[in-house]
Amino acid sequence: MGEIISNTDALLRLMEAVDSDNFGAVLDTGHLHAQKEILPLSVEKLGSHIRYVHASDNDGQTNQHLVPGTGTVDWEGVFLALKKHAFSGYVAVDVGNVPKLDAAYTASKTFLEGLARRLEV
Repeated sequence: MGEIISNTDALLRLMEAVDSDNFGAVLDTGHLHAQKEILPLSVEKLGSHIRYVHASDNDGQTNQHLVPGTGTVDWEGVFLALKKHAFSGYVAVDVGNVPKLDAAYTASKTFLEGLARRLEV
């Protein structure tokens, strides 16, 4: 995907090297999924280091930025893992290159809020 830190384990190694409480992780679901990461496992590995979630979906093969729930990301697994680690940060919608962008943002918000309510996150 052209990332300098391309997977969860690489980020953990960087965090160990930097050794700062102020260094947190952005969980970018679209990028990690396209990198073939298992997202709930990424959340387990990063745990309380996750400060922010960048939410987009894709088919797990290309770095698309689709509406969450329209690709193959395991959203329930991601949210349950975030809940387990008491995530209290922000979740930002990251869709792009889709028709009707305003509608895509609205659909993303509706999907993510509905999932969070259903799972009591």
